[in-house]
Amino acid sequence: TDSATEFTRIHFKSFKKLFDLSVLRKQNTNDSLFKNNFKMLSSRQLSHNIDSIRHLRDTMDRRLASNVTYFLHYTQVPERIWKKAKPATTGNKDQLIPDSLVTLVKDRALSAVNELRNIVQYHQTDLDSKTKDLRLHEMEWHRKFALSLSCLILFFIGAPLGSIIRKGGLGMPLVTAIIFFLIFHLLNMFGEKFVKEAVLVPSIGMWSSATCERRRS
Repeated sequence: TDSATEFTRIHFKSFKKLFDLSVLRKQNTNDSLFKNNFKMLSSRQLSHNIDSIRHLRDTMDRRLASNVTYFLHYTQVPERIWKKAKPATTGNKDQLIPDSLVTLVKDRALSAVNELRNIVQYHQTDLDSKTKDLRLHEMEWHRKFALSLSCLILFFIGAPLGSIIRKGGLGMPLVTAIIFFLIFHLLNMFGEKFVKEAVLVPSIGMWSSATCERRRS
């Protein structure tokens, strides 16, 4: 038989196969990796970060205004100069520019417009990122207090239900407790989702569940 297609049959009483399981070994994540995540911060740290992000956004707006002003030279001309300027007597603006400079002026204008567009796009991308980061920090700050209040509200709802169960009733109090919990869970879940999608502000989205439970109680 050709060695390339040779078939070998091996007989054995026992067979030991060793597998290398080192790749499945648990690796603990470094604690410092998530220590700055907004979910790991205290309310005081969240407040500090919120103030820092708001200040950074204001700085970005001022920097954008400065960059835009650099390209729009006519905005830097004093008002008294504009008042002294004589209006053009011709209706054709192309006659105000010599023919030898028309191409140069158009190229510089187009270059300035492209630069302005890139600056605005970069600023908008950076601003969206900072706004989302601010929204997540505010959401987590409100969550810490809203959940605490929700626990108290659900406790005061559960205490009367427990007294009713002690008297012998079980069905209706249990159903009522489940309904209250489902309402709270759904409102909390949808409120958080709407805040992340910028549909609601954090002060409304994260307190909607606690407010609704307080009114029902």
